[in-house]
Amino acid sequence: MQINGKRILIVEDEYEVAFLLGHHLESFGYLAKIAHNAEEALREVSEFDPELILLDINLPGKNGWTALQEIRLLDSSAASHRSRPVIVLSSRERFGDRPDLRQLSVASFVGKPYALDELCAAIEKALSPNTPRL
Repeated sequence: MQINGKRILIVEDEYEVAFLLGHHLESFGYLAKIAHNAEEALREVSEFDPELILLDINLPGKNGWTALQEIRLLDSSAASHRSRPVIVLSSRERFGDRPDLRQLSVASFVGKPYALDELCAAIEKALSPNTPRL
């Protein structure tokens, strides 16, 4: 894996999982920040300005789908009008109760439990220029 200093926001309500994932990503050269709920995630999107978001769907309060819709609103109202890559992490079935991923411009869906190398491959692909979204 390439050391590149890209900013990744981890949105995960399980503290140990978030901490370990952040530690692994930092060991690969990424800058990782953690949010434990949708409100924290929205604040970090504005303040930390991540280049990629790892988003758990099962969050306390607002779920990940609602957070993703609000992130997309922030992205569309920003001066850059960018749609930063989001990788959805969830233990739910791949074709469960999710909205249209194409409409929300999701880079990929990684089911839990996941292997770290699988997630890292999804991150590298999502951060590659011209990678199409689902």
